Amino acid sequence: MTNAPLTRQLDLFEALPPASEGVDLEFKAARGGLPGSFWETYSAMANTEGGLIVLGVAQRGGALAWEGVPDPAQLRTTLWNQINDRHKVSTNLLTHADVTSWERDGRQFVSVQVPRAKREQRPIYIGANPLTGTYRRAEDGDYHCSSDEVRRLLADQNASDPADARVLDQFGLADLDADTLRQYRNRFASRTPDHPWLSEDDAGLLLKLGGLRRDRTTGGLGLTVAGVLMFGSFDALREAMPSYHVDYREKLAADPAVRWTHRIHADGTFAPNLFQFYQRVRQGLGADIKLPLPASIAWRVQRVGAPISCANAAPPSSPPPSPARSTSARRRRPARAHQGAPTA
Repeated sequence: MTNAPLTRQLDLFEALPPASEGVDLEFKAARGGLPGSFWETYSAMANTEGGLIVLGVAQRGGALAWEGVPDPAQLRTTLWNQINDRHKVSTNLLTHADVTSWERDGRQFVSVQVPRAKREQRPIYIGANPLTGTYRRAEDGDYHCSSDEVRRLLADQNASDPADARVLDQFGLADLDADTLRQYRNRFASRTPDHPWLSEDDAGLLLKLGGLRRDRTTGGLGLTVAGVLMFGSFDALREAMPSYHVDYREKLAADPAVRWTHRIHADGTFAPNLFQFYQRVRQGLGADIKLPLPASIAWRVQRVGAPISCANAAPPSSPPPSPARSTSARRRRPARAHQGAPTA
């Protein structure tokens, strides 16, 4: 079929400078059928901002050559067969309205309008492996995504349902440390005594904080990853996240053979959830340091990072003198802090 608006649009293409391709426009010759490079551009546009692929236009010596395609119907059939083959490309984003055949000056052309993929659909990739078949679009062509870029796209798929909001099967209120939850309530009340959430029971408060979620299908309640990280007991943390580890080390000695002079870690003397760990590290930092901190010590603490939050201060123009006290903290599997209530 013909498309008059598209034909008029393509009349304007001839007036463009020779290097007329852009981030949302690609011309491809198709004398031998659907070109293999079509799928790289399809992936790249879908993972970027979408765009238009015009089949039947070659580039020769920096100029556009409007050659046409020999058999538009066969080309369209090939396109639909391949785009619905999961071994060829991961997802079909096209509708029939996105693929248009049209005629100009006695030649046949096919245009494909590639929509931008939704966040939960990205990455759109070629073949069976997203790490090797994902492309992105830049101003002058298609570029293979690095493994880090692909992993970010995969992580963004579930941004509306973050990893720490996942409900843990078979975990309930009995897996929380009662002292931690009580202390959190006390700190919350001291900060905002009239907050309406304080009238809730433990389950109600955890629902508000995101530590507990309700299954809309079954109506049951389940602890989230964030709930166990923030309030979990020693056993619950060990069972739910075997690789979870918190470790604070203080080194006061100048002797390099002394690895630390004070350490806070999961040694069995307290529930090593993030709330309890933060409380202990905070007390250790403030126990014998005069406030305000000397500039050299404050800068060093900001650089290495506190367990829950860290000031992103720029370093001074010249390195500070070596402080008499150095701190370090290490934490794996971080949890988000709820913005509507205090974390400490």
